[in-house]
Amino acid sequence: MTQRDPLASWPDFVESVRARLEMGQERYRDRAFIRPPEELTREIEQELFDVCGWAFILWCRVAAIRLGCPNCAYKAFRTHQRSRRIVRAGGE
Repeated sequence: MTQRDPLASWPDFVESVRARLEMGQERYRDRAFIRPPEELTREIEQELFDVCGWAFILWCRVAAIRLGCPNCAYKAFRTHQRSRRIVRAGGE
């Protein structure tokens, strides 16, 4: 079995980034290029939180599938949230 070059899809990735930049340019014009770096840093930070959140959701779903219960991920997450609220409220 031959392994595919991991960089073979690089041009597709670059094209996807270009498409997103063009969408942003249409929507926001060139305002991103004149925003203060601090604002851009906050924007990147917020986007990274979003990426991490989506990665967590995917991780939960994959873990549930591996355990043979594809519908359990959401239930486990909600149970975790409820237990954290109880602890914060001083309960058990």
